[in-house]
Amino acid sequence: MKAINFFAGLGALLIVLPTYAEDATQAAQFSHLDKDNDGYVSIPEAEGHLDMLRNWVDIDKDTNGKLEFSEFSAFETKSEQSSEKAKTFVPPENEGDYGVGAAPF
Repeated sequence: MKAINFFAGLGALLIVLPTYAEDATQAAQFSHLDKDNDGYVSIPEAEGHLDMLRNWVDIDKDTNGKLEFSEFSAFETKSEQSSEKAKTFVPPENEGDYGVGAAPF
């Protein structure tokens, strides 16, 4: 019974740790961007972060012209998920099986 509790606890820990590490990383990134330490990232502070600036209207949910940590974190999480999807190549089905080393033309 103790072994079951140990593995259940270990499983829960393995689920929580990556989330905590992600939050800590995002907090560090946010702090780095928040140059004036007012708790927000403004457009001038986001200079050089083109993806963030391009999506500013969508990221700034409360439309106050600056990002609070929750807005920044939601954007970063979405960006990371999109990045992971882009790294995974899944070939389309029914494209033809040409065999190993065969040219598709």
